Amino acid sequence: MKKTLIIASVMLFAASGMQAQFLGKLLDKATEKVVNKATGKSTQPSAKEKVDPIFLDPYYGSTTDNRETFYPDGDVPAASASDLNSLLAKIPAAPSGSELLLPTKGTMVSYLRGLEAAGKCATQLSLAAEESDNNRAAAAMQAQQKAAQKAQQQAMVRAQQTQDYAAEAMKVYEGMSPEELNRIMELGQKLENMSDKQAEAYMKAHPEDMALMQKYAGKMMQLNAHRPTQQVDMSAFADADTEVYEDKARSLLTSVPTFDRFAEREAAKLEDEYNRILENGGNAQSILAKVKDYKQYISNAWSKYLTDLAANVKKELLAQAKAPNCSMSGIYDDVERLCDLLRTSTYPDNFYVSAPVFCQKEVVRQIKLNKEEYLVRPENFLSSMTGLVLYKRNYETGNLFRFNAGKWNRMPDEFELDYEKNVEPAENMIVTSADGKRQAVVSGTAGFIRLPEGGVVYPNAVEVSGNTIRWSTFEKIEGQNQDEMDTWQIVECTYSL
Repeated sequence: MKKTLIIASVMLFAASGMQAQFLGKLLDKATEKVVNKATGKSTQPSAKEKVDPIFLDPYYGSTTDNRETFYPDGDVPAASASDLNSLLAKIPAAPSGSELLLPTKGTMVSYLRGLEAAGKCATQLSLAAEESDNNRAAAAMQAQQKAAQKAQQQAMVRAQQTQDYAAEAMKVYEGMSPEELNRIMELGQKLENMSDKQAEAYMKAHPEDMALMQKYAGKMMQLNAHRPTQQVDMSAFADADTEVYEDKARSLLTSVPTFDRFAEREAAKLEDEYNRILENGGNAQSILAKVKDYKQYISNAWSKYLTDLAANVKKELLAQAKAPNCSMSGIYDDVERLCDLLRTSTYPDNFYVSAPVFCQKEVVRQIKLNKEEYLVRPENFLSSMTGLVLYKRNYETGNLFRFNAGKWNRMPDEFELDYEKNVEPAENMIVTSADGKRQAVVSGTAGFIRLPEGGVVYPNAVEVSGNTIRWSTFEKIEGQNQDEMDTWQIVECTYSL
């Protein structure tokens, strides 16, 4: 089967079923401790059983995983500002990517205090602006009512003029024959589309039409004097468009992704860029450099995103403040929302970010499953790719099936899933590149592979040969509709250090 070089963007716990598996392991550990306590057994492993921590935590040794979360101590007073411009100036700039990646207490506390102070000031200004907004709204409504009354009076005058004009027209039409009336109407339409010079030439060339017009010229002039002249101002009945800028600012504030979602989106961008470079025969080292230090890369990207977000929201709010009949109270409320959003989004409590994984990927099998079925993963991944036996489970009935000889066979209810007793689980090992500069961690204990760039994968089976690692995973492709079955792919990946 043809192999293509692609990126598999793998985030912690993103694999289907991995979070449930992890929680299940925690429950098993807790149950084991309770049983051991009741039976007097020790829960501590012996010296031979102890496992190096590097094989237990996929992010072991990182300085950014279990970071202290900084919050301002004590009450934070409101900032001092009297208008929108001065208030927006009180919002502190977002920390740099390096400050987000390795934060210091002084930097983060100062930043969070600044946001909280600006948010409290926005609340005060919003309350103060409510009375002004209400008075302006009342004045605008009163002015609109007066304009509407005036327009109604204008409409009554115009209606009377129209009625008088119709009466005079009837007097003129009574003296005309049907043929003369039709001819005059045709002439009116024809002459309307001509210039004065063209109309004069036409009338000279058609003396019969000239005679007809002269016959009724006096009556026509008398009728024209009764043409309605009163105009009606309809602007009082138009809907004022005062929500344009507010909608833009609110849309920005409500479309901010979570940090995890942002990181996934950036990984997908790198994947697309990487594939595009390879398809064009280019060198993808620039993308690989970003992946090697992905946490710094994503920190810089997140800092820039928040900086641009604040700048765009400020721009829209300043524009809205210039709009007629705007609600300053609503604008200050949006400033408060911006401060709250930056305060809760800027500094994620958890910074578990897994870099995209670059590997050779081959789909070795595709399986169609019903919506209520899923492939079952091994508890600890196996050391042999060929030893992986496929099982599926129906989550509605709980029934377990084993794939054998091209078909699924239901297993007895008392069957215990052991994934072939003759296949050993993968060992704990460190795989090193030929130059000794790059290392990958293969953990049979916790069931993960951490690659040198920081990417983490949770495979079903793994094989190590020299400085090359091969592993197998399940990937689910959702059906396009409720009736279409889901496709599960068994994918084999090859990674060489």
